[in-house]
This record gives sequence, structure tokens and C-alpha cells, in this order.
Amino acid sequence: MKRPSFVKSSTILISTSQGEGIFRSKEDVPLDLRRRLAASLTGPNSATILIADRRGRDEISRALRGLPPPEEGSSLNRVVLGLTGTLLALAAGAVVWLALAYR
Repeated sequence: MKRPSFVKSSTILISTSQGEGIFRSKEDVPLDLRRRLAASLTGPNSATILIADRRGRDEISRALRGLPPPEEGSSLNRVVLGLTGTLLALAAGAVVWLALAYR
């Protein structure tokens, strides 16, 4: 099964009393600002804020528990989806047949 590909990107927004700056990587941040940032991130008032949707939250939870990522569409799911599609197609055909038969 082909695994999905991911593109990783980052944007760093730093807001200080002198203004705001947007950077694409840690290396893009000016050295003096990077030092101040490092000092503030290791202080007692530092925290990590993570924002994720439901799927992201589930993936993070799995990773923290050391579980592998879920398989994309297990064989049982594919069978159920296939049968559901077949049944819907048969039902639609029956409705059309009944509509034409009782005309």
C-alpha cells in the first residue's frame, strides 16, 4: 500500500515591543533575537502550545503512546465500502425499474 507523502513547513512569528517578524526557520531569526528567544523558552514561564484538529490530535496521541500510524483503509473497511456501494447501486436500479414499471 502506498503511504501518503507529507510536506513539512514552519512559520515562526515573533512579536516584541519593537514590532513583529515572520521567519521560515530558526536560522532566519537574527542572532540577538534568537538568544533572547532561547532564554525565554527555557525560563519558568515557558510553555508549549499545540493546536491540532481531531485527526492531528489522534495522531499525536498515538505517537506519544508509541503506536504505529493507522493503516489507510483496512481490508475490512474496503469490503464494507464495496458492499455498501453495490447495495446502493442495486437500490437505485430497483427504484428506476419500479418507476418505469408502474408508469
